[in-house]
Amino acid sequence: MQVAATTTTDRTRISRLRRHRARTRVGKIVLLVEVDEVALTEEFLACRFLKPNEAYDRDKLADACSRFLNMLTPGDPK
Repeated sequence: MQVAATTTTDRTRISRLRRHRARTRVGKIVLLVEVDEVALTEEFLACRFLKPNEAYDRDKLADACSRFLNMLTPGDPK
């Protein structure tokens, strides 16, 4: 009997597919948005969606953007 080895690529693909299905079940999508990073950061700092020490952290910027967009979605708890 042969056992197929699971490669890192397979695990990554499976993980990505699971996350995609989980998002789809709750009606969420992932968007690729092109924006001016400096302008967006400045606006999020001004409205306190970002703290000054988070201004150079792209993950924090992405989180702030997600929170902002979710705020615009009525009935969405997050």
